[in-house]
Amino acid sequence: MDPRHADLLTDIVEESCTALAPSRRGQWIARIADNYEAAKRAAESAGTAKRAGTWYTPASVVASVLDASMPARPVAAFRACDPSCGTGNFLSAIATRLGDAGWSAARIAKSLEGMDLDPMAVAIARVRLRHQVGGTAAAWRAAGGRAQRSGATLLCAHVDFRAALAALPALSPLCEGAEAM
Repeated sequence: MDPRHADLLTDIVEESCTALAPSRRGQWIARIADNYEAAKRAAESAGTAKRAGTWYTPASVVASVLDASMPARPVAAFRACDPSCGTGNFLSAIATRLGDAGWSAARIAKSLEGMDLDPMAVAIARVRLRHQVGGTAAAWRAAGGRAQRSGATLLCAHVDFRAALAALPALSPLCEGAEAM
């Protein structure tokens, strides 16, 4: 798929929820994400999509990584960047934790960044976060120009990857000699 199609795909995923009651939309998007991930795994297992190299992180692994690396009370300047966000598993879990810490939808939207080569996965992540956190589609599209991108065009220059890796004991050896980007 062409990365430029992410906006169109976002509109299609968004449209798929309009007939549902607002209280059911988040669950619907989560189901779409789960089904999309399952279809990608099945295609890769069958050998039809080996070149995609996709791997979707299970919720238990997301929780373990965030428990080890994310502060319970994130500082005001907290930002998160997922360089291969897929359908938004990490971003969704981070958004939940930020919401639980009392952050507003606008503040959460400004704090999350993600990208993926798969425009359909990006579309699902965009809609998933909007329905999870709240806010208008226009506000998330404005944030989404920066927050979730399709293609390899976003460099998260503000992220200190050394600090992020050091927070994970099993990955600490990878930090030796690493420079912050």
